[in-house]
Amino acid sequence: MYNDLIIMSFMRQEEALIAWMGLDMMRDRQVMGIDKATAVIKDKSGRTLIHQSWELGTYTQTEQSHVLCQLAESIFGSDMQENQAQLTEAGLDHVFLKNVAAALGPDSSALLFYIPQDSLSDTNRLLDILMQMRGALHHTTFTTAVTETILNQKTNNL
Repeated sequence: MYNDLIIMSFMRQEEALIAWMGLDMMRDRQVMGIDKATAVIKDKSGRTLIHQSWELGTYTQTEQSHVLCQLAESIFGSDMQENQAQLTEAGLDHVFLKNVAAALGPDSSALLFYIPQDSLSDTNRLLDILMQMRGALHHTTFTTAVTETILNQKTNNL
């Protein structure tokens, strides 16, 4: 089994927050089974802001929030080239990383979803819902070796 990383990028910086509000309302109707999401916003000057994780479910594991935040930092943060090289070496798709980084230009935003292999979340259901939104959908899967690399990056950055 594999972990899933889904990134929905938007052309305007406020769109990720609007999409999150819609997903949050669906959670109340038990449409969403996702544990966490993180928003990444690039302002007009190109500065990247990574927001704290928003809980979209009732049960979360501490490791999941660390992995998601570190993924956001590795893909969009200031040391992204070095971190992306480590993730690629561990097994994360290089083309996926390149496409996602390119999709987030100035005055844009993205939502990141990390769905671990042992999650009860329905990845296909989430993808179906996200395809209804106005954004570019990026999806990849990865092994626990990538997760371990991500957690080691977090430990080394402290």
